[in-house]
Amino acid sequence: MKRSLWSLSLIALMVGCSQTPAPAPEIDQEALSFQTAVWTYADLVTQSKARSAFYTFASSHPIKTIYLEAEDHLNNRPAALAGFVQDARSRKFNVELLTGHPHWALPEFQNQGVQFAQKVVQLANQYPQAQGIGLHLDVEPYLLPEWQNNPQQVANGLLDLFAQVKNTLQSQPLAVDIPCWFDEIQVLRNGQTRPLSEWIIDVADLTVLMDYRDTVQGIVNSGYSEIEYASKVGKKVVLGVNTKNERGLSPASTTFYEEGWRYMESTLNTVNQTLQPKSGYGGLAIFTYEDYKLLKK
Repeated sequence: MKRSLWSLSLIALMVGCSQTPAPAPEIDQEALSFQTAVWTYADLVTQSKARSAFYTFASSHPIKTIYLEAEDHLNNRPAALAGFVQDARSRKFNVELLTGHPHWALPEFQNQGVQFAQKVVQLANQYPQAQGIGLHLDVEPYLLPEWQNNPQQVANGLLDLFAQVKNTLQSQPLAVDIPCWFDEIQVLRNGQTRPLSEWIIDVADLTVLMDYRDTVQGIVNSGYSEIEYASKVGKKVVLGVNTKNERGLSPASTTFYEEGWRYMESTLNTVNQTLQPKSGYGGLAIFTYEDYKLLKK
């Protein structure tokens, strides 16, 4: 999803996020480190200075996985994209190819998402250095007017899209971004009514929860039900946090912008210690690299 939609998206994300109280765990205060993913819209593929700056920043922060906005690169310069994947992997980074548009959840546009997945498969087949590369979808259908009129229909369209994409990718992994309130949306599908979050966790290989809180308890509680479900079905849920300067458009509690990166990393370290015993816990992610590097110390 393009960053220009971010303000509307964050407002939608914060509506009704449930917070299931988690049992108070025993936390090992001696644990020293954790690893995180970052969403990025920087051109790390063709801009050598941007790539070097990213590697320099990552060397002093716990970044392990790159959610790389890749639609333009995959469509127009796949060889360069494969070259970046090779370079990043040689430096021990994981890379997921990020893209997505709200309208892809509508039946008449689902083929666009499937076609992109086909290109991801072609990339891995044509360039050995990109073998096994994953697709990361950020669709956010609740930004559509159709969601307000018929959320059941749009939610089922979203699930149809994910199923088609996963079938296209076959063994290549599919990660999906979802808001923390999808566990409150009950969806009737195949004769069963279940939370939308559960349907998505079932079809995706990895689910990334946009869990935009700025305290340990807020982050853990908001993502607890999804992690519990993932633990039951053998899947993983990543908890994502926000670093963007919201400029009063959203509550300060939705971002670490005010607190700075030292406080955020300390908080995330404690979240990681808290949730590590859960088999459904898949780690942490930060939105975005571009905002993360602007945080005060």
